[in-house]
Amino acid sequence: EFSKSTEALTSMAVLRQSMERCYLAIPKTYIGCDITNLDVENPGNSPGARFTYAISGQTAAGYTIIASRNTIDCGGGTANWIRLIQSTAGVARSGSGAFIGIK
Repeated sequence: EFSKSTEALTSMAVLRQSMERCYLAIPKTYIGCDITNLDVENPGNSPGARFTYAISGQTAAGYTIIASRNTIDCGGGTANWIRLIQSTAGVARSGSGAFIGIK
């Protein structure tokens, strides 16, 4: 699971950087920044991607990125996730299943 979590965290970092650029362009709000209109390709659309990515909860000061493991990659089992929450307090990460305790 380590290599899979590395893939998700790397992709989430790319999305986070793009969200920050969007924040500065709008200006100074994450409202209107969405995975469909960022300046990077959705990493979940890449061939062989093990995760799908979603951005939600956009406010003036924060947002949430969730990387959900594809069920096909899990052998049809439960799709675990990694969540990154950006707020004025900083960044918090959490996970489910095999990714519990991820920081």
